Amino acid sequence: MCGRDPGEQKVRKSPYDRALRLRQRLWREGGAGVKVPDNAPVIGLPQALLTYTYYPLWQRFFNTLGFRVQLSGQTTDEIRELGPRMAGADFCFPAKLALGHVAKLAVTDGVDFVFVPHLKNTQANEETTGTAVCPYVQGTAACSRTALAMNHMDASRLLSPLVDMRMRERDIIKTLSDELARPLGCSPRDLRRAWRAGLQAQTAFEDRCQEEGAKILAEATAKNEKMILLVGRPYNNYDGGANLGLPRRSRTWAAPSCPWTLSSRTCRGWACATATPSGATVRRSWPCWSRPPTRNYWTSSI
Repeated sequence: MCGRDPGEQKVRKSPYDRALRLRQRLWREGGAGVKVPDNAPVIGLPQALLTYTYYPLWQRFFNTLGFRVQLSGQTTDEIRELGPRMAGADFCFPAKLALGHVAKLAVTDGVDFVFVPHLKNTQANEETTGTAVCPYVQGTAACSRTALAMNHMDASRLLSPLVDMRMRERDIIKTLSDELARPLGCSPRDLRRAWRAGLQAQTAFEDRCQEEGAKILAEATAKNEKMILLVGRPYNNYDGGANLGLPRRSRTWAAPSCPWTLSSRTCRGWACATATPSGATVRRSWPCWSRPPTRNYWTSSI
């Protein structure tokens, strides 16, 4: 039933979810490359919400400053139970999970700081008219601090700088300095260097995603193979503890799946596609608050 022989010790890798595994490998490796001493201080990153998009940026940023980065890991049963219990109001499920990830890091031995930025806007792009982040995501830093205090947990090690990517670089560095310079012992010059390095890593990661995605779609076209394009927020598509493994169900649909972040040129719009005899073709991207203009487009959405 599960596709494993009785004596088999490993779960078989399905070719149908190869693109999902590839994207996550690129995500994990995107910010690597800067050696940090094993005894360096540790910055904890909640593996929730926009960390699934900007981990390469923040990993390279903190590594450049001389800090190690530790993720909270994928959502577990413990975090699914802890997040809603930490919340003082009824948020969406991903926002509740984020509180659980923050709480886990707050009590993890060896984690010196927990980084929960107040990300207000992402970078402008050609495919959307606005770049404002969801209010729940924007408010995660403030909600986390309040939730920890309400549950008698230490919130003093939270680092929550305002990050607005529409601002000029000097203004971004100032907001980062206001929050990070003193606790981390970094100068504005250090932060500027780290920020530039982080942006380079993020751009390289996104470019690599597009390159690999183009190869996958070209292979499907050459084989006259249909594909399922998974449309969803990265924190829903790639967190197996949140989506209960739904994206990997494509192996039972007998068609390979491709996440939309490997198909759309921008990682900040919704991609819609139709499966045709020549493969899955991206027709257009729409902002997340709008609808496709016709009903001729098929999507598998999470």
